Amino acid sequence: METEHAIRMLDSKMLAPFRILATKKLKQIRASDNHNNETSKRHTYILNNINNKLLNENAMVAKADKGKTCVILNTDEYNKKVHNILTEYNFQKPQNDPTDKYQNLSPRPYKISKLSSNNRYK
Repeated sequence: METEHAIRMLDSKMLAPFRILATKKLKQIRASDNHNNETSKRHTYILNNINNKLLNENAMVAKADKGKTCVILNTDEYNKKVHNILTEYNFQKPQNDPTDKYQNLSPRPYKISKLSSNNRYK
């Protein structure tokens, strides 16, 4: 969250590039397998701190609408946006759960996962 706070203090034209750089750096840290043990511990510590700050600040990381980047959003704002989209396009909760109906229409490979280990591949 400290990074996002610092980024917000920048000129509005510089916000997106710095968010992209921060996101790329976080991805590099997570993806790196070649670091020595001490560096990996430090990266893990940093990632845990970031996750804790996100939780404490009621924030979340989400994929951006455009581009291949992530954004940090307030969880409540995100939920409001999702709710607005669902109501705007008239999405409605079904009265009955249609899962079983559609699973019965599915081909056999999809049904195998529902079988117990004793009844496999009948």
